[in-house]
Amino acid sequence: MAHFVNIISSRKEAKIMSSASQIPEEKNHYYDGKIYRTFIDPSLKHVRDAITRLVPNGSKIIEIGCGTGDQLFNMGHKIKEGLCIELSEVMIETALREKEKLGFDHLNFVRLDATKLDKIHDKSFDVAISTLVIHEMPFEHRLKVIKEMKRVAHRVILIDWSFPLNPFTKKWGVHIVEFMAGWNHYQGFRSYMKHGGIPQLLEQAELKLLQKKVTTKGLITIWDSVA
Repeated sequence: MAHFVNIISSRKEAKIMSSASQIPEEKNHYYDGKIYRTFIDPSLKHVRDAITRLVPNGSKIIEIGCGTGDQLFNMGHKIKEGLCIELSEVMIETALREKEKLGFDHLNFVRLDATKLDKIHDKSFDVAISTLVIHEMPFEHRLKVIKEMKRVAHRVILIDWSFPLNPFTKKWGVHIVEFMAGWNHYQGFRSYMKHGGIPQLLEQAELKLLQKKVTTKGLITIWDSVA
């Protein structure tokens, strides 16, 4: 039986209720779970730390596409509560195992469609975060997801590939990485770059940029914004 989180009645408890119609098609990648946690998460440690520093103590956080939960675990000691929205069942299972080890009962991980967070009230969270997820989405989903993040949170922090990517060697290095992630993933990345990356999406979503931090020698940028 599929499930969803009844955010309206009790976001804090993240109560699980049956509702097959609310669950999107499962989306797993070959690198999900242990591979991602072993190889990708460690390489993003400095990015995770930078995001955690941006989040005020006692914040309520919603993360779109949290993967193994590494970012929420990184900031778990300073936030009041965290909710992850993820499509991969493998990632969710990996995150839940780690949550049990760490004892972070204030963090919850659920599988929902981020384009339709209708079970979550407006401005229920202090900050909405998404790391290296927007670029792999289909073109028609990106703005919908960011608008939902804007609706449910007071502040939106997006972390993704810098736009534009320079110089040539770095640009094509990223292309190789994205191609290795799979054809659909790579097509999403190419579309992301073609349509102006995060800067264009921030403008379309009518989000005001508070600050921008460039990391990983120019490859990844953190865009911190408000409505």
